[in-house]
Amino acid sequence: MNVDKAAVKLALAMGKAADAGFPQEMKDIVKRHSIIAAIAMAFPLFGIDTIVYIATLWLMYKKLAEMACVPFGGNLIKNVIAGVLTNFVIALIVGFVLDLIPGLGWVGAAAYGYLVMTFSAIGFINFLTMVHENGKVKQQYDFNASVNALKGDSTNPSTEDTESRNNQ
Repeated sequence: MNVDKAAVKLALAMGKAADAGFPQEMKDIVKRHSIIAAIAMAFPLFGIDTIVYIATLWLMYKKLAEMACVPFGGNLIKNVIAGVLTNFVIALIVGFVLDLIPGLGWVGAAAYGYLVMTFSAIGFINFLTMVHENGKVKQQYDFNASVNALKGDSTNPSTEDTESRNNQ
């Protein structure tokens, strides 16, 4: 199996596990933005790809913050801090992992774009929880659901469980 195919398989498996922790509305936002990021990263456009990627990332952060009941407008400083911390941590972790994988092609770049966008969403939601007062962030990420998805546990929490989790 070549590196590109392995990168796609990894992206799909990690994306599935990451998706499991999001409430449905957030999952839709993250998937949409992750696909846009994957497309932007797959086709080198001499800098335009980077601009599209960054714009997509911050638009996703804005939508996630609104959904988590901490809109950007009223919480600009804390939300930007959460976004910058997320970008820094994710860039370090993913950059380190990618240094271990030689020869990523355009398919690998697309998988990278998808994974980074997805993990950025997870990190951003969790940093929002850290920088805002307790209870202010209404939608949170469920790491247990993600771990269960990685283990192959296909049981999805019911809507009632998801709603109770998000109302905590």
